[in-house]
Amino acid sequence: MKYLFILCCLLIVSCKNQEEKVTTVAPPVHFKVPDSNYVILPYNNKESFPFKNATTSSLTTEELITTEEILEKAVKKYNRNASKEYNTFPLKKYKRQYISVLTNQGEKEVYINFFCDDRESEDWKSQHIMVHDGGPCYFSIKINLTTKRYKDLMVNGHA
Repeated sequence: MKYLFILCCLLIVSCKNQEEKVTTVAPPVHFKVPDSNYVILPYNNKESFPFKNATTSSLTTEELITTEEILEKAVKKYNRNASKEYNTFPLKKYKRQYISVLTNQGEKEVYINFFCDDRESEDWKSQHIMVHDGGPCYFSIKINLTTKRYKDLMVNGHA
């Protein structure tokens, strides 16, 4: 009887642990942009661009997905209204730099820098790339994840 009691306790404990493992595993979420085409850079508070008075913040996979959804809507709207010369290319073509911050108002904002430049160096993975001109090969946008709105969608001009 004593052995039966111990065996039952072991079974209950092992079943309980198994159940916890199953319930704590989250379903996989996939981000649409290939890993090789984007990087998340820390905010440099010594520079005033692209944010003033903010603090660095991380991005979750869910926030990246929300950012992508807002971005796609913004680009579609821009493309409907843009001249053919400044119509942006498919988003998959661009490399991206994300900079995520918390503003002084407590809102999470993400600046995304896009460029289609096929750089030989990998400096874009660690340094914010800023160019003057360059046409539609370079553009940027800010997305407010708190309000689910975008602003400052800017496509570079030509020299």
